[in-house]
Amino acid sequence: MGTSKIIDVLIALDVEEILKNYPSLSQSKEQPTLLTNAVDCIYMLTTRANAVYGYGPNQGGAQGEGGNDLNVKASVNDSIRWRTVSLTDTAEYTCFLYEYKLLSSSIGKDLLGKKTYETANVSEPYPVEGWPEVMQVQREPRADFKARATVLNAGSEIYYFYVAIYDNLGHLKGYIRWDPRLTVSG
Repeated sequence: MGTSKIIDVLIALDVEEILKNYPSLSQSKEQPTLLTNAVDCIYMLTTRANAVYGYGPNQGGAQGEGGNDLNVKASVNDSIRWRTVSLTDTAEYTCFLYEYKLLSSSIGKDLLGKKTYETANVSEPYPVEGWPEVMQVQREPRADFKARATVLNAGSEIYYFYVAIYDNLGHLKGYIRWDPRLTVSG
């Protein structure tokens, strides 16, 4: 029996573009605003080693990562860790994945197991005033939040992903969802 691996996925959201196109986001986490054209505002990224290429409209092209769909190389029992970030980092907005649900299944099985959420308190370095001449950093505490799921099956399915968006003062801007295709190729 082989060993399982952890696959990190970063979901980067262009919150400014989302708010421009959807100025009144839902305030109900049960009924989030559906982003009908997420291709211009959501980017799912993983390492080249974990991405599958050759799927999508440009056959043979780099379709494995960088768009609002994700094609990932994973085996059953591998873990996928999902982190979300605004393209403004935390300067203006913060985003948190709070749910995903299988929307439609061609194989009759869910690709992902039960999700869990993890928060780790970490110390993050940042450049001091005078950077880069000084080339020194200081550290400040922050929380590292991620959702985790275990891969149950290979296949290609459509999910709803749900994200909460907050401004830099911690005020809720709203809830969104989109329907990415997730492809797991063992």
